[in-house]
Amino acid sequence: MEIVERVVHAPVEHPELPRHGDWPDLLRELAAQLDSGRIYPRDLLDLGSALSVALAAYQRHPSAPARA
Repeated sequence: MEIVERVVHAPVEHPELPRHGDWPDLLRELAAQLDSGRIYPRDLLDLGSALSVALAAYQRHPSAPARA
């Protein structure tokens, strides 16, 4: 018998990350926080960049509705 040591990588679920149907409510909450001024001004530049990246990915998605 031979004992062999090896590293096995197993996928790990991240329960703290939003899942499929969570996104619409989370984005509505983000909009509400922006409207009410609950987002720090210092965070707006990074937030804007992240939203631009997300919007571009949404527009590239083959199932996304075409823009009018």
